[in-house]
Amino acid sequence: MVGDLLGPVITILVYDWGTAQAFLPCACRRGKALDRELQQLPCKRRQAVPIGPRLPRDAGDVIAVMTPADPPTPLSYGTVRLRWCGLALKAFVLRWGVYFLVTGLLLSAGGTSWQQVLQAVAAAPLLPLFWASQHGALLVPALLLQALAGCTAVWGTRRLLWPPHWADAERALPLPRRVTQRSDLLVVLLALAPLYTLYAAGTASVLAHQPHWLQPTLTRALVALALAALLSWALGVALLQRQRRYRAQAGPAAREGPAASARATATGAWRLPVWRALVLWPLWRGPARRAGRTLLLGCATLLVLALGPAALRGPTAVPWCLAAFAAVALLAATRVKHLALLETAGLVQGCAVLPVSTTRLRQAVASLGLVPLAAGLAAALPALLAASPAGLRPAVLAAWALGCTAACAFEVFVEQPLAADKSARWWFSLIVCVCLASEVVS
Repeated sequence: MVGDLLGPVITILVYDWGTAQAFLPCACRRGKALDRELQQLPCKRRQAVPIGPRLPRDAGDVIAVMTPADPPTPLSYGTVRLRWCGLALKAFVLRWGVYFLVTGLLLSAGGTSWQQVLQAVAAAPLLPLFWASQHGALLVPALLLQALAGCTAVWGTRRLLWPPHWADAERALPLPRRVTQRSDLLVVLLALAPLYTLYAAGTASVLAHQPHWLQPTLTRALVALALAALLSWALGVALLQRQRRYRAQAGPAAREGPAASARATATGAWRLPVWRALVLWPLWRGPARRAGRTLLLGCATLLVLALGPAALRGPTAVPWCLAAFAAVALLAATRVKHLALLETAGLVQGCAVLPVSTTRLRQAVASLGLVPLAAGLAAALPALLAASPAGLRPAVLAAWALGCTAACAFEVFVEQPLAADKSARWWFSLIVCVCLASEVVS
C-alpha cells in the first residue's frame, strides 16, 4: 500500500528535479543575455547607492540605478513650420516637376545646344529690368513689376506656406507677434529661393556675355535687381500677414463654416429671381467676392488682349496676342470656377431644403468661369475681322475660337478627380490653342 503511494511521488520528484536541472542553465543564460541587453541601452547611471542602512562596503550589494536619457529639446514654432513648408514644397516639386521638365525640353528643341537654352531662360526674366535701367522714367515701373513677379510666386504657394487650418492652432498657442513674423520671413525666403537662384544664374549669364548696351548702366541694373528681390520678399511677408489677419478677424459666419455663411447669404434672397439671388449677388455682396474680383480681372485682361492686334497694327502681333488670350482664358475659367464653387458651398448646401436643384445651381455657379471667355471673344473676333491683317485666315480663326471654347467648357463642366489627369488635360488644351493661334495668320 505504502509502496503503491511512494512510487508515483518518487517519479514526480525525479521528473521535477530533471526538469529543474534542464531549465536552470537556460534561465541563467537568458538572464545573462537580458543583462547584456540592458547594459547596451542608451542610458546613464546614477551614483551607486548601497542597500540597507549602514551596510559595510564589503557586505552590502551595490545596485546601479538605471534612468532613461533626457528627453529631446522641444522644437520652436518657426522650426516646425519651416520643416513642414520644406516638405510641402518638396512634395509640390516632385508632383509637378515633370511638367517643368517637359517645358524645358520643348524650349531646348529650338536651340543649338542646351547650355545656350539654359542661359537664355535664366537671363530672360532680367532683360526687361536691365533694359529699363537705361531709361530713368521706366526704371521704377519695371522694378515694381519685377517685385510683383516674385510676389506672384509667393501668392501661388501661399497654401503651402501658411495653410488656412493653421489659424486655429496659432490662436490656441501663446505666440508673440515677432515669432510669427520671423517664421513668415523664413518660409517666404524658402519659397523665393528658386527664383533668387534663377536671378543669380541670369545675372551670371548676362555678365559673361557683357552686352555693350548694358555697360553704362550695369551698376544701376544690379542695384535695381537687388531692390526688386528685397521688395518681392517684403511683399510676400505682407501677403502672409494679411492672410493671417483676415483669418483672425473673420466674423462668426466665416468661423462656423458653410452653414453660417449660407444663413447669412440666403436671408431675404427670395425677393429676387433665383438665378440672380443665388448666382450673381454672391459675387457682389455675398461670400463669393473673391470670385467676382477674379472674374472682373479676367474680363479686363482678355479685353486688352483682344484689342491688342488692332492697337499694335502688325500681323506678327496677332499670333502672340491670341496665344496669350487662350492661356489667360483657361486660367480665368479654372480659377473663377474653383473660387465660385468654394465660396458658395455653404449657399448651395443651405438650398438643399428649398425647392431648388442643387445640381443645376452648382452648374450655374461653375458656368461663371465662361464669362471672361465670352466677353473676350465678343471683342476679339469683330476686332480682328474689322482690322483684317494681311494673311488672316478666317477658318483657322474660327477653329481657334472653337478650341478655346471647348477647352474652357471642359475645365468648367467636366469633373476630374485626379489632379495629374486634370493638369495633363489643361496643358494639352493650351498647346492645341497655341498651335491654332500660330496658324491664324499665314
